[in-house]
Amino acid sequence: MFTGLVEQTGQLLRIDPQNGGRRLAIRTTLADDPAGLAVGDSLAVNGICLTVVAFGGGIVEVDAGPETLSRTTMGEWRKGRPLNLERAMRADGRWGGHFVSGHIDGVGRISACNAGGLQTNLGVVLPESLLSCVVEKGSIALDGVSLTVAAIRGSTVEVAMIPHTRENTVFRVLRVGERVNVETDMLGKYIIQFLSRRKGLS
Repeated sequence: MFTGLVEQTGQLLRIDPQNGGRRLAIRTTLADDPAGLAVGDSLAVNGICLTVVAFGGGIVEVDAGPETLSRTTMGEWRKGRPLNLERAMRADGRWGGHFVSGHIDGVGRISACNAGGLQTNLGVVLPESLLSCVVEKGSIALDGVSLTVAAIRGSTVEVAMIPHTRENTVFRVLRVGERVNVETDMLGKYIIQFLSRRKGLS
């Protein structure tokens, strides 16, 4: 489980094809913190929950299967790009952000990015199938970043980002037209599924 509060951005050093999936090598200082990282741990990489298979010397390695490649933006990643990183939350830690599972619901496309004053207003076009899970003033995770939905206009979700968030995540380099991983609010998804099943039984 994650919170959507990115700890740092790492740099993608290597992409190795592997049984239809990929092994990623990421440069990050998290690799040199033995108290906070271990083989088998979960690590959110641009919002995707992946398993640490090796670490040390400033590098973390994670594996991703074909299903992950087909449902996320990972297939578009290239060597050198920054990646949002967050370790799984400890039970005795402070829970900021919101509950983020690291299971991506779909991919959105940045349609607007207007920076000014104390915030950046970002517009993201979502797949139709995700819109029912998004509510104004609710939570959404974009590339693993916990954000609040400011408005919904048709298929476009608008969020406001403070300078600290933009400068310390991949959003400092993302541009209009680029795609982002989307995870809608976990509680909202369960409520919708519950009501749908209840309706089907009535």
